[in-house]
Amino acid sequence: YLEKPLSSDLKGWRKYYEMSRKGTLGKQITVGYFIRFHPVIQKIKEILNEEKFGKVLYARAIDGFYLPYWHPNEDYRSFYMSSRAQGGGALLDTSHEIDYISWLFGEIKEVYGTVQQVSNLEIWADDLTRISAKTNKGVNIDIHLDLLQFEEERSIQIIFEKAVIKASLLDGNIEIITPKDTDNIRYKLEVNFDELYFKAYDEFFKDDLNNNRNSSTLHEAFNILEVIEAVRLSSSIGSKVTLPMWIIN
Repeated sequence: YLEKPLSSDLKGWRKYYEMSRKGTLGKQITVGYFIRFHPVIQKIKEILNEEKFGKVLYARAIDGFYLPYWHPNEDYRSFYMSSRAQGGGALLDTSHEIDYISWLFGEIKEVYGTVQQVSNLEIWADDLTRISAKTNKGVNIDIHLDLLQFEEERSIQIIFEKAVIKASLLDGNIEIITPKDTDNIRYKLEVNFDELYFKAYDEFFKDDLNNNRNSSTLHEAFNILEVIEAVRLSSSIGSKVTLPMWIIN
């Protein structure tokens, strides 16, 4: 069981990815993208499987918080999130959003991204990352990640042909908006972040991971890391990047 993301970059991981896909690795590797177990994400997965609202046209995920508020008893400047060399920054550490978007809507196949440090925070990593993407299922995606917001936000919006879903991962509120107000649906789900860790633990140690698709596999986590690399490349060259990338080991 590995912490997410799989690594700070792809170097050295491709051979293990290929071995995993061939079934010759000899190990069951799971990566800790535990937000998949969040009740809001689980409910959205259920709604998508029901296919009641037609085709998904667009989805947007937001994760933003103010870095100095995150661990108030620590100096944020010495915290790993402030250092790209230690694996910090919005893109790497809040890549949960990239993972659950891919889990819900399909593998990301093209990205245009910007990775920036825009604030006066004393950090050496990105504090604002924006991603526009398209999945292999044809869904258009936007992902916003930042370390800047004084009031934390973690939300997802999905536009279907016949409805719009707005949901908060912080308070568990889900609103399904339809053309007729009388058909609108609201859910209030209990959110306990500690429970998410226990659910991930139980699935890893007690269940058959080959039959339970909540956990992130090695090849799924590799794909997320490749998206991260593509966002970095796109930001550097100012252009769209198509996946898979053959120029990075």
